[in-house]
Amino acid sequence: MQLTRITQDPETTAIGAAPTSIDVRAISPEQIDEIVDQFLADGQNLSIDLITLSRFGARFGQHLARSSGIPYASKPNLDLIALATEYREKAKRDYAPVASWDSFMRFLNQLT
Repeated sequence: MQLTRITQDPETTAIGAAPTSIDVRAISPEQIDEIVDQFLADGQNLSIDLITLSRFGARFGQHLARSSGIPYASKPNLDLIALATEYREKAKRDYAPVASWDSFMRFLNQLT
């Protein structure tokens, strides 16, 4: 997977690199793991947005399955924008902070 550089902005959570040709509205958990691995292999620092992305990956799903004793079943392609929006709205309804979800959505938009 080839990466494209993005300028780091210290005032935002902008990432240092973004994979090219990523459809964050239809991405598999395995592809998410590949993207996270590529970011880290290219020297990207681990950020909250990268950690949040990894939570939707297959490895994290397998970890949860092992922890709970429930067999892991890979999910079909995920729409990360829709999921992030849903989690943001739930946080807002629960009077929880939404800034991290706003940041994650900006991160996802940089990947597209």
